[in-house]
Amino acid sequence: MENMSGVPLGRNLALWRTADLEATPESVLANAADEFQLLQTDRPGLGFSRDTCWLRLDVTNPGERRTWLLEFATPSLDYIDIYRIDANAVTHLYRGGDHVPFDERTFAYRNAVAELTAPAQSTIHYLIRVRTTGALNLFLRAWDREAFQQAVVREQIAEGLYFGIMLAMLIYNLFVYFGVHEISYLYYSVFLVFFILMQLAVNGMGYQYLWSAWPGFSDYGVPVFTYSAVFSALLFTRSFINTPRLLPRLNRLIDVLLVLAAAGLLFLLVRYLLGAYVIVVLSNIAAVVSIAAVIIISIVALFRNSRAARFYLIGWAGLLCGVLVTVFRNTGLLPAFFFSDYSLHIGSIALVMLLSLGLIDTINQMRRKLQSYSTDLEQQVSERTADLNSSLNEVRSLKRQQDGDYYLTSLLIRPLNTYAQGSEKVHVHSLLRQYKKFQFRDRESDLGGDVCIAQEITLCEKKYTVFLNGDAMGKSMQGAGGALVLGSVFTAIIERARIGEVRRQSPERWLKNAFIELDHVFQCFDGSMLVSVVMGLLEENTGFLCLINAEHPATVLFRSDKASFLGVEHTYTKLGSGIRHGNIQIYTTNLKPGDVIILGSDGRDDLRMQSDDASSHPESLNEQTIDRIDESQPWINHDETLFLRVVEEARGDLDSIEQLLRRTGEITDDLSLMRIAYDEPAAKQERNRGEQVRSHDEAYYQRYRELFERAKEHGSKRDYDTAIDLLKQAERVMPENLNVLKSLARVLFHTKDYGAAGEYARRTLERSPAENDFLYMDSYCRRKSGDLNGAIESGERLRLREPEDMRNLLNLARS
Repeated sequence: MENMSGVPLGRNLALWRTADLEATPESVLANAADEFQLLQTDRPGLGFSRDTCWLRLDVTNPGERRTWLLEFATPSLDYIDIYRIDANAVTHLYRGGDHVPFDERTFAYRNAVAELTAPAQSTIHYLIRVRTTGALNLFLRAWDREAFQQAVVREQIAEGLYFGIMLAMLIYNLFVYFGVHEISYLYYSVFLVFFILMQLAVNGMGYQYLWSAWPGFSDYGVPVFTYSAVFSALLFTRSFINTPRLLPRLNRLIDVLLVLAAAGLLFLLVRYLLGAYVIVVLSNIAAVVSIAAVIIISIVALFRNSRAARFYLIGWAGLLCGVLVTVFRNTGLLPAFFFSDYSLHIGSIALVMLLSLGLIDTINQMRRKLQSYSTDLEQQVSERTADLNSSLNEVRSLKRQQDGDYYLTSLLIRPLNTYAQGSEKVHVHSLLRQYKKFQFRDRESDLGGDVCIAQEITLCEKKYTVFLNGDAMGKSMQGAGGALVLGSVFTAIIERARIGEVRRQSPERWLKNAFIELDHVFQCFDGSMLVSVVMGLLEENTGFLCLINAEHPATVLFRSDKASFLGVEHTYTKLGSGIRHGNIQIYTTNLKPGDVIILGSDGRDDLRMQSDDASSHPESLNEQTIDRIDESQPWINHDETLFLRVVEEARGDLDSIEQLLRRTGEITDDLSLMRIAYDEPAAKQERNRGEQVRSHDEAYYQRYRELFERAKEHGSKRDYDTAIDLLKQAERVMPENLNVLKSLARVLFHTKDYGAAGEYARRTLERSPAENDFLYMDSYCRRKSGDLNGAIESGERLRLREPEDMRNLLNLARS
């Protein structure tokens, strides 16, 4: 158990098969203990079978107590039960499979994953029961939690690329159909829809994302989508190859196969008569036979000089290879390995690409025929004008090409700088001045590596403003390339946060995951593309702020006409430089109404200064810069606190900040600034209201102060019962007073009333989410009250804020 990063367990499993569906662990151990046979492959494939499989797995842990994950890497298994065999008892540990409601799974993942615990220096005996109507592939893997999570991320990226390609082909062909109204494109698009659904059903992602509320649907979803894909593929073949005209005899074969595919769909109506096992086997046979027929038709059409048949033959041959490998793996004729697992993916991508090329080639043939009539005339005109324009074109070509590249790149970057504004409390403004200026076709524009993004998302049913200010390494095109990658990936991350399970993540977890994903993307460039960035989340109702900084200039807080830096101790190296993700810490705080935070790239600090510039603004000088005034040569500002003084003088206004920076020195880099104001109207109303308090409000406040001070006095004397009574009276006077909620949580915690203490801790966090002590109290109270999942969730949130808080780590270990 020392290294479990997806370790195959096939050779560690002993197998016994039986047709008895009523067998129990006790009866198996009593009657068949000597009949188990050790498997000889890492990834056993037993083909289609109705038998119940009993697996025996012995795990030895020579070290300390350890928790590990057991993955059943075949999503189509119907029922999975895991038992621990002790000397005197059989304990049921886990139940899973695609016939078990998805919400009951321990991990929201397409495969069944069981979390098991191995005591220190022990050998544990497990008995596993597996039953399914599909292919019986017993590929089991052992994982550490962290390695499993990393593997899932990589897998999701690969699956996302695959389904992204398939969806792109679908959307493209639909657009072409609506443009040219060629029926072949419609048949092809319908085929892609059912083929994608079939793939989702086969790999378990359909059950995870689409029909998780219908356990067992995949047993019939796979044949439904298979028959539908076969039916639409045959229609596409008849239209694309034009078999009624070119191959009238083979067209009858297509008609027969269409009838059989329709009959296969009708068989699903009597599935309870035939059973899921028979239906699944028949659908696999139908797929292979239909693809073989399509290939035969393509070969015959190729000999009839059909140009389209070339693409068709190669594409379907590739898919046939993928289907055959998959079927042979499902029937046990081939072992399960990477190529057999993903052969259908590879073959299907080749198919859709080649079929799309075939359709494009058909359109191109039509265009070439139309263009051939005007080719001679155009050639004569071109020859007469070529000599006159050649000299001018040679002079201007390089400049035009360069400016054109700049302009197209700037057009790509511009939509990424988004500012979605829908909040009444959070107001975002930005200022973006890229350093590179150019002109293209009478259009003036700029280009650089700075990015400003702000949008709204919902996490845990709370509205947040997510923001990012980034600066990609390099000038002009290099920086713009980094900005394009950064903006595209981060926008995709935001869009993904609006759907699915991501919306349930805590803000700290979402921010860390987004940061890690961005870093992984830029690590792919091997250090040639680095990005400094500051990104964060601001909660609308409470002003709760989460920040993370990757070697970017510090965020500035402008409060009560004073500017200061935020989170300077929580800074990491640039994205793409190899950040140690395990040590990432999220900076959190609570903003007050009227607070403004200013984000900016290093263009705000990289000012080329001269003595006359500095002398004209004595407020910008300090001990670090005053000795440079007499130097005749320009020098670059190194005083980062200069920006604080500029913010104070400009009172947080971005246009005024830019003007002051330009008056102070020459800006030598891209300049981007973001101003995020929290609840400014409420703060202005409070200031206008002043100290005018109505008499009955003053009376309530005095009553609250009296009760609160008496409660403090009794609490200091350890008279907790009286203190609690007084605090609850104060709560009735001022129900949402933060001091009362905090005090009640602390006193109840001292009295070990963990249920009530946890409730007041959570009410405190609702008002002031950045209170780390009360986040720990909530986790501790949840653990004491038996809510281990809640304790872990709160503890993990605190660990992201304070990774070295030993009391929290100890509490998490006990949870």
